[in-house]
Amino acid sequence: MDSVDVFVSYAAADRSLAEDIVAALEAAGLTCWIAPRDIAPGTVYAEAISGAIATARLVLVVLSTHSNQSPHVRRELERATTRNLPMLVVKKDQTIPSLALEYFISDSQWFDATSGSLDLDHQALRERVGALLAGPPRAQDDLEHLRNDPAQATEARHKLLALDERVRDDPRNAEALRERGSLLARVHSFQAAIEDFDAAIALRPDDPISYFYLGLAHFNTGKYRAAVDDCDRALSLHADYFIAHYVKGIALSNLQQDEAAIKAYTAAIACAPDVSVVYRSRASSYQRLNRQDLALADLTAAVEAAPDQSGAYLDRGEQYLAFDRLDLAEADFRGALALQPSLAAAHRNLGNVLRQKGDLAGAVFHASEAIRLDPSDMKARLLRALSRSVMGENRVAIEDLDVILRHDSEWTELYSFRADNYRAIGHHGHALEDYSTAIARGYADAYRSRGATLFDAHRYSEAIDDLTKAIQHRPDDAEAYNWRGVALYATDKLDEALDDLNTAVALDPTLGIAHFNRGSTLKELGRPDEAASAYATARQLGVEMPATSGL
Repeated sequence: MDSVDVFVSYAAADRSLAEDIVAALEAAGLTCWIAPRDIAPGTVYAEAISGAIATARLVLVVLSTHSNQSPHVRRELERATTRNLPMLVVKKDQTIPSLALEYFISDSQWFDATSGSLDLDHQALRERVGALLAGPPRAQDDLEHLRNDPAQATEARHKLLALDERVRDDPRNAEALRERGSLLARVHSFQAAIEDFDAAIALRPDDPISYFYLGLAHFNTGKYRAAVDDCDRALSLHADYFIAHYVKGIALSNLQQDEAAIKAYTAAIACAPDVSVVYRSRASSYQRLNRQDLALADLTAAVEAAPDQSGAYLDRGEQYLAFDRLDLAEADFRGALALQPSLAAAHRNLGNVLRQKGDLAGAVFHASEAIRLDPSDMKARLLRALSRSVMGENRVAIEDLDVILRHDSEWTELYSFRADNYRAIGHHGHALEDYSTAIARGYADAYRSRGATLFDAHRYSEAIDDLTKAIQHRPDDAEAYNWRGVALYATDKLDEALDDLNTAVALDPTLGIAHFNRGSTLKELGRPDEAASAYATARQLGVEMPATSGL
């Protein structure tokens, strides 16, 4: 579908005004999408709507008594909000936005059409739409951050000045206090916003909206218990206040009260069963409570509620990936990328799936895409390093590991992994240095690898010491016994070597190299029949036998 400038959202009863708006905008050369005009025959209505929003640059909504109660309009605005699209609210009458609708349009720009006709204001409408299309997708949240956007900063300041004047003229104007508090909260002046909301509530203690906004301000300052209490007060005045249930759930989740959060999310879903983000939030609580089937059901509901939202596919794909359902995870990550090709997390997760499925080149490609889109994504760099290491591209793997360790020098295990790559290219000095760093930081698993590297460097006594520590750390480590066995062999301690190699094959009968080394030791001890049997087992396990079977 080709991109369009403006998606028009309206209730059927407002069709005449909506078509008038489209005519005015298209006369100025702007492209518009409006149902049912732009729905091709045979197209599923919901899919056409979702696709149009996905390609739009701006959403214009006609606010009226009819759209205020329309679930279709609410769904369209929820999708637009998720995509961070700018909105223009064309006000047809004096309707106050419903509690469900206000959340999506509270920080949008407005255009007055209460006269019932746009004939006198076509040019003003075009200019307003043009300004929104020319500006950033969404105003910044802090006036200080608006210094590079003078128009936005000026508009915000003018609004604050106008509200200040209204409050000065009438200090008991609860609506003006609430509006000023809402604007202050949007520019991150939360304490001033809280004071305004408190004042508005003192004047109108029966206003659920002020309680909700107070709760939202408390939430944004990390006062989650106060946010829950405020949302409860709002809900005591309006039990079906969808967004109050939802914010209460998020606050409870931050308080690690997931059972209570689930109840709040469930109440929100009862009010608005088609809002994807609520299902995703409830799924997160189910995951923390290890109710994975319920989490998956909610993530599927999130996808069904918003099939045009990449985040829903991403979340469900991560759930599938956590339980090794790789084909389903891959399908969801590819679905997310089809909707949003620039989603770095989807590239990284898809790369992780491909690595587990053995497609290392594909893993490297998608990890590289994730890094290109988000150079700070260290998990993607680690994925690329892991894949390249297995592919034998150890030098470039080391480059990625260097970047990660510069970013986070405390990631202890990565020193050992980088050492593995140094060892693979014969840089024993660098390898020993990294293994020693890992061990000094408490990573005892590096003893075996450092011991093997010391063996490669013919430092057999030091190797035996490290491998002994590795065995003390993990008494069931067959490879550590194998390495200590060959180090003992190299120092002519054949009986001790045989004991270690016997232990290695007892712990892991499939460790072919241990059978081979055991055969060589038996041969050196003058036990040729037993040596031949050990060599035969090694050969069956795929060990390539040298012309002369010896260590």
